[in-house]
Amino acid sequence: MTGIAVLFAQSGSSIRPADVESVATALAKPGPNDSAPAIETLGIIALISARRRFLPGPDVSEVVAGGDERYRLIFDGRLDYRRDLAAKLSILPARLDDRSDAWFAMQAWEAWRSDAFKHLEGEFAAIVWDTLERRLYAATDPLGQRPLSYGIVDNVLVVASAASCVTALRRARPSVNVVMLAERLAQVSSGDAETGLFEGMRRFPAGHVMCSDGDAIRLEQYWKPDLLAPEIRMRRPEDYAEAGRALLDDAVRERMRTCKRVAAELTGGLDSSAVAVTALQFLGAGQKSLPTFTQVPEARWDGKVDPGRYGDETPAVLAIAAMH
Repeated sequence: MTGIAVLFAQSGSSIRPADVESVATALAKPGPNDSAPAIETLGIIALISARRRFLPGPDVSEVVAGGDERYRLIFDGRLDYRRDLAAKLSILPARLDDRSDAWFAMQAWEAWRSDAFKHLEGEFAAIVWDTLERRLYAATDPLGQRPLSYGIVDNVLVVASAASCVTALRRARPSVNVVMLAERLAQVSSGDAETGLFEGMRRFPAGHVMCSDGDAIRLEQYWKPDLLAPEIRMRRPEDYAEAGRALLDDAVRERMRTCKRVAAELTGGLDSSAVAVTALQFLGAGQKSLPTFTQVPEARWDGKVDPGRYGDETPAVLAIAAMH
């Protein structure tokens, strides 16, 4: 994963080096980085990328250039089904292993511009600067698995994968949005996908792309489920099971591309156990078992649960482990 942020000076403003440093520091806080943040300042824009290396490929922070130096891209996340994307872009399979997901995202941008995000599969957040048109683009994946927040502070637009980057520029302590804080604590949602945890901060809704030219900010939805797609009809009930099994195998295999050791979360339910057991057959040559993690109650738990639920996953998790 990678922490990404951009500072874009609005009309009549400029980028202060101290602000860039504040955002870079906030971006690096969530965890250890494999290299120092990459920072590129181009007049009214500053792009920052702080990488934590989990995927194969170059192990440096990246601000990717493309389009004969016209574009700059920073990328957080992972792309799945890279072979399919490479085929669309006429990229030779031999180049798959030594290229980062950020590089692939730039190839997609050069081919399709803002429509590129429709062709990317996986979880991602991406920010692109067009030096010729002086426009900023940013997008999140269709399910919003890699978030982006944004806000305008002292006439500077900040877009970042960490909300702390937006608040880092405020000269005074930011005010908490108590309604959003209450929703987070209660684990409920009013359906407001854009209001942030701090006043003056906004969140990207899933499957949207932003465009800003320094005077206006526009958000457009680039993806939504096709509710009118024809139903899938198969001849036998067994055919549905086989097709579902193949899709699960394919999805789990794609998610196991990493330069680290693979692990999984495991509960007593059918979903996580199906994923964990499926992963066993795709472990790399150097890994003989799959570490799994589950939450258990504290020793002083009183045992009370809502009807139809259980409060301790341990017996079911141990049974799954014993089976495999």
